[in-house]
Amino acid sequence: MLRMGHHISRHWFSTGRQLWSQTGDHNEEVVEDNAKEVERHFADLSVKQFECLAKTADQMNDIEMILSSYEYAKYETQEVPSSLTLNHMKRLMALKSAGRRNKYMNFLYRIEIQSIESKRLRAISKTLKAKELSDKWIQWGDKRVGLFDDNGDIAYGLWRNSLFGRICSADIRRYSVHRLQSAALFGQNIVFDLSCDPQMSQTNCAKKLRQLVNAYHTNRMVWDAVQENQLVANYPHFLSAFTPKSYLDLFDRKDLVYLSPKAVRDLKYESNKTYIIGFGDEYSRTRTDLTRVKAWNERIPMRRLPIDRYCYWSKGSKDLRSSVVLRILNDMSDGIGWQKAFERNISEYCFKTEEEIEAEELYQVIDVREEDIEKIDIIKDVAVVVRLKNGKQQEIKDKTIN
Repeated sequence: MLRMGHHISRHWFSTGRQLWSQTGDHNEEVVEDNAKEVERHFADLSVKQFECLAKTADQMNDIEMILSSYEYAKYETQEVPSSLTLNHMKRLMALKSAGRRNKYMNFLYRIEIQSIESKRLRAISKTLKAKELSDKWIQWGDKRVGLFDDNGDIAYGLWRNSLFGRICSADIRRYSVHRLQSAALFGQNIVFDLSCDPQMSQTNCAKKLRQLVNAYHTNRMVWDAVQENQLVANYPHFLSAFTPKSYLDLFDRKDLVYLSPKAVRDLKYESNKTYIIGFGDEYSRTRTDLTRVKAWNERIPMRRLPIDRYCYWSKGSKDLRSSVVLRILNDMSDGIGWQKAFERNISEYCFKTEEEIEAEELYQVIDVREEDIEKIDIIKDVAVVVRLKNGKQQEIKDKTIN
């Protein structure tokens, strides 16, 4: 059992003081009891636990080197996770340099520390809220609870009668699942192309997976959901079609449209089309346009969202997340229009302000005027040269005649 470094304890005490200053002097004892030094229990790791990952002697040597560096950092800096899983070891084996391995173990350590701190903060806030609520109950006494007030009339409010029925999270979840079921029968098809996994690292695959999960939850929250089709392995707990087949085997080629910010032509929305959202261009190791090459080889038209036509783009990449693209397509299916769909789903910091637009227009007008003045000066200079040449030619003719 090892203790964490002093910097974590200092951060924890500062958090406790902040909560104490917000809640008052009567909660000082509660915070002091919770703001204690955090202890972590490290698991005993051995090479036998990771033998299933080693198929060659070199891989076994990699596991031994990783564990030795883990043990050294555990007793030296303590900035390592309390345990390593098979997934963690697999990712560490994929990283060939020692610096990248240490960086990844430090990343796991920071995630674990954040989890411990968040649990402590929740425990403190829960204790403080319970204490405040108990104080309020003492002040209210028996007057706050009951169906009737002191005059015998019906009383409405918390812990009394209510005009609305209770809506729990299970009802909301059931309702969203019902909408996904109707979308699977009657909704528009959206395909997420995940066939670029071999060209992506483990970190980028994790980013892609988070985007896919966010898109799935986004589709559950919209009013008119779409039918999602992910071209990966089968996951039965998702209410979407996961299949390893190609979209060419599932849909007609004429109805397919590949969405990519690197396309040349703008998208014209059609509700009967099947739109493909590709993953891999921004995460590929080769830095090549994987989706463009794939769409070109499969003879599928590639289109981009018409952002430049309807909006004044200021900064940031136009390669939007899949959940944002999904919300934009849902708004277009409702008939909102491109401009309103972009303004609703894209951050306002990506667009230019009215002051910036006016300044650019004024700069363009001034620039055009300066170009016109330069052209006029050039024309005047050419006219003077022509006159001088004509004058010299006339003088030469007069001399020859004489």
